[in-house]
Amino acid sequence: MTLFLKKPGVDRAACLRELFTDGRSLGWLTGMLRDEVFAHGLYGDRAEPEEQRLLTQQEFRTVLDIMLERNRSADPEVLLNVPNLLSLLYGWLQGGGRDKVREWVAARINTDAGLVALLWRLRGYGNASDICEYFPLRKRDLDHFMDFADAERRVIAVRNNLQAPEDQRRLAEELATAIEQGRRH
Repeated sequence: MTLFLKKPGVDRAACLRELFTDGRSLGWLTGMLRDEVFAHGLYGDRAEPEEQRLLTQQEFRTVLDIMLERNRSADPEVLLNVPNLLSLLYGWLQGGGRDKVREWVAARINTDAGLVALLWRLRGYGNASDICEYFPLRKRDLDHFMDFADAERRVIAVRNNLQAPEDQRRLAEELATAIEQGRRH
């Protein structure tokens, strides 16, 4: 991307608009945008000098507005299928969409089935050794997007509810383990 944008004769503005408007890899676009969110000092406290940023201030504001709108208007299934959904939600939040991302999450978790499905997608990654991988749910991450204590209570309730569908109870059991792993690691 950097080499392409530096190529003589490239209409940077048009290229960036097309890429961020029509690009299919929302995870990759979000990753690039998150780098610029920090570089421009919109989030965090270490803005980089202008000459070290990939995007100018105007380009950054343009692509940020495009991505915030894409997130707000996307079919939920599209966002739910992004490989690293937690990173996408962080990018949305850090780009200035705190209220909208919390509303989006609230709409996904208004049922027990929705809660366990979303939490399953928000697990992190850990590696305690070369042979022990785990996928924790961390309060420090999830509190940005939902009431973690309430989500934990609901997961436990689903796990213990013999009337709940078996697949939901099984997921809730694994999520309860993931919550414990998040506390330990």
